[in-house]
Order: sequence, then structure tokens, then C-alpha cells
Amino acid sequence: MRPLDGITVIDLTRVLSVPTAPCSSRTWAPASSRSTARHRRRHARLGPRLRERRELVLLSINRNKESVALDFKAPRGRAILDRLIAGADVLVENFHPGTLDAIGLGYASLAGRDPRLIYCSITGFGATGPLRHRPGYDAVVQAEGG
Repeated sequence: MRPLDGITVIDLTRVLSVPTAPCSSRTWAPASSRSTARHRRRHARLGPRLRERRELVLLSINRNKESVALDFKAPRGRAILDRLIAGADVLVENFHPGTLDAIGLGYASLAGRDPRLIYCSITGFGATGPLRHRPGYDAVVQAEGG
């Protein structure tokens, strides 16, 4: 048994700010035997089709994850996402501050439904303050830091 067996993480992250973050699902997954087994099966299935570098990058940054594409604003997609979140222990997101609040998926809404849910929000410049709406890409943060 591994330390995080039985823990379900919903990863609503985008771009590259999250894959190596301490709270990312990719970082936690190796501590779960279930995730590791899924990772091996996915590689066996997708391996022969890897013809483009882009596919290699996507597999690299999304290893140990099972993926589904959903439109959060469409009723069917939202219903599926709500079911996934209801069974989750952790949710990780990196949308601009206020984006998920506007559609009822922010911390306050989800904590009201399930107070045990761990909600991890990653932003480049924090959730409050004058720079909160700026994107937090690596190049931007490096430029800001000099």
C-alpha cells in the first residue's frame, strides 16, 4: 500500500504552471499504486501513435493522469464534473482568480458542498491585489523577478 492510495485528485489545471508544483496531481500520483497502474496502461495503448513531439510533451506533463475533456458551461459537462468533484478528496486549479467563482466552482461554493475537500488554487500573482489577473507563466514571473 502506498501513502496516497484511495485519494482522488481532480486536476482542473491548464498550461504548464502546475505539473511540477508540490500540490499537483502528477507529483502526488506516484504515491498511489492505482495511479501508477493507470499510467502504465495508458502508455501501452498510446505508445505506437506517438509521432509528434507535441504528443510526447502532453504525455510527459500529464503522466499518471486519466483525462476527460468537458465543457463546464454545458449542462452535461457540468453534471459530469459535479459528479467527479463529489467523489474527490482534492481539487487543484489554476484559472485566473474569480473565473471558477463565477460558475459556482470556486472554493466557497465547493467547500459549502463538501467541507472535507482540499482546494488548491495556483496563481502567478495571488488571488487578491493589483496583479491578480495577470497570467503566471514562467517567462512572466522570471521577467518580474529580474
